[in-house]
Amino acid sequence: MIGRVYRGAKVAGLLRYLYGPGRHNEHEDPHLVAAWDLQTPAELATLEPEGLTGVGASALRDLGALTASMELATALRRLPESVAARQVWHCPLRVAPGDRVLTDAEWGEVARDVMHRTGIAERGDDGGCRWIAVRHDAHSVHLVAVLARQDGRAARVSYDHLRVREACRAPETRLGLTGAAPADRTAATHVTRAEVEKARRTGGPRATPDRVWLRDQVQFAAIAAPSAPAFLHRLTTLGVLVRERRDADGALAGYAVARPSGFELGDPVPVFYGGGKLAPDLTLPKLQARWQQESDASPPPLAPQALTVLSRVDGPVARAARHIRDAAATGDPAAVREAGALAQVTAQVLTAAARLVDGDTGGDLTRTARLYDRVSREPSQRPAPVTSHSRALRDVAVTLMRAGRAGRSSAPVLLGQLLQLVDAVRLLREAQGRLAQARAAQQAVLGVQAVERQQRRATAASAAVSSASAPAPVQPRPAARLPQPPTRSGRGL
Repeated sequence: MIGRVYRGAKVAGLLRYLYGPGRHNEHEDPHLVAAWDLQTPAELATLEPEGLTGVGASALRDLGALTASMELATALRRLPESVAARQVWHCPLRVAPGDRVLTDAEWGEVARDVMHRTGIAERGDDGGCRWIAVRHDAHSVHLVAVLARQDGRAARVSYDHLRVREACRAPETRLGLTGAAPADRTAATHVTRAEVEKARRTGGPRATPDRVWLRDQVQFAAIAAPSAPAFLHRLTTLGVLVRERRDADGALAGYAVARPSGFELGDPVPVFYGGGKLAPDLTLPKLQARWQQESDASPPPLAPQALTVLSRVDGPVARAARHIRDAAATGDPAAVREAGALAQVTAQVLTAAARLVDGDTGGDLTRTARLYDRVSREPSQRPAPVTSHSRALRDVAVTLMRAGRAGRSSAPVLLGQLLQLVDAVRLLREAQGRLAQARAAQQAVLGVQAVERQQRRATAASAAVSSASAPAPVQPRPAARLPQPPTRSGRGL
């Protein structure tokens, strides 16, 4: 079960949406399954909006009484404008598509548990906020609360998104639902619907949302950057707009990046994202700490030949995969922690390999590297130790980043080695019980396998074409036979 939290200003507009047909006519039969002090179906029926015309989601309903009941606490006192703009709390909850259909009573119990855990309306608290739970399809329910307590005190909602995650995990075992990831902060920052729609409208080279494209560029630029100035300079060479943030003393305190605007696409003003808005580990302090840890690892020299690239990659990748597998098998805490560091650096290796294989425009391996990005993160972004294995694996990432055409010719063999490394990380996450990361690792394994097959087929086809188009070897012509002098006989002499 998953849930997300939104904040708004008007409860009436939200209720019209929930009791309406939806954006794509996905709402079927909107009705209440729970509310603040109302428990039984008969009590809920007294609060249910009266239908005027029509049936189902297309019915016209009188939402005035429900809206007034929800806003009663706010009507009794004047709220500051900043508070009033975020007083409506909205949390949709959804189970996995393959899960069984929950009953209204089960959804009602889940809703009451979410309200209790978030502190919006705890059990036994008569002065809590007013809230409702609206169900309009088989697999989801929407919670709506007005953040104004009935006893006049201010509502306290701290870390509500984490509390919602905890409340969603609680009924998974009890109700036999598909388990979702814990709130361990290993996921990258969510791409908004507006960003996805904008990328869909523009299409072409900008079909990838700006936040995702910028995250790719920042992760690639950070691989071999020894310092913040070098990192920002590399971003500029990649075509990224960079805005620096400095403190009162003039020292660099942060950065923001933007994708160059496309005037022909109606996007004249670039949108800047801070590093923390791209991913938790891409803030300037986190990157500087990483560079400081990796400062002892000197980047390898340029590799002019494919054989040199493979020789630099083969050993470190095989040793890292073996070390991760051993840690997953033994479960030794120190070894598992070192293996976690290798899982993090593997993200850099995949990012560099994706740029080597797909180029700047991206492709299947780039999408696989994005999938693996979730796998590499430690809960709450705990710093991982730097070991000799992680330094060697980072050198692999730098080698791939600098390999150029010589490395591209060795892509099939390289991908076969990376496949073993990613599969070892999958075993590690399974042994740690991190099911969401293990599932993402399995998807990454399948992605690398698919790209490896594509590269091998392309290499075989290229070799066949080269063989067919090569000119036939020139057969040596037999040497010309010189005329022999006539043989003299004894006649006529």
